[in-house]
Amino acid sequence: MFEATNGNLKTKKCVECNISKPLTLEHFEIWYRSSAGREPRHANSCKVCRRKGMMIIKEYKMNNPLPDNYDCPICNKNEKQILEETGAYQHSNVNRSLFNVDHDHKTGKVRGWVCTYCNNMLARSRDNIKNLLKGALYLFKFELKILIKKLKEKIW
Repeated sequence: MFEATNGNLKTKKCVECNISKPLTLEHFEIWYRSSAGREPRHANSCKVCRRKGMMIIKEYKMNNPLPDNYDCPICNKNEKQILEETGAYQHSNVNRSLFNVDHDHKTGKVRGWVCTYCNNMLARSRDNIKNLLKGALYLFKFELKILIKKLKEKIW
């Protein structure tokens, strides 16, 4: 995942196949170009792995269309509820579904349809259960502090 220098050629390790490859457009897409003149940021997955993932998703979508009025199995919200809560489609593309096919990037196994917000949460955690649990515990501790403070205010 981190860039390393191999002589004059930078390399990057793909987060999916774990192989270090030259940091070139042949191997990694550019995801972001800075307007401030900094070096562009490249995708964390190599093009080979991204193509494999796209094919898995495409095949799943063909054989398992998103059901009408589908609720995300993580947040239990349907498209209408998500739009009411967020006010907009992510990436401002109303032609795009708010649901994505979620899959394990290491095994390629599809887990099913989830909303784009929950899919991003899983992706940002790198599908790491420990990170997700630590995040939940972090939020729980914060809410617990607030609850304790309110209880103390009522008692005293």
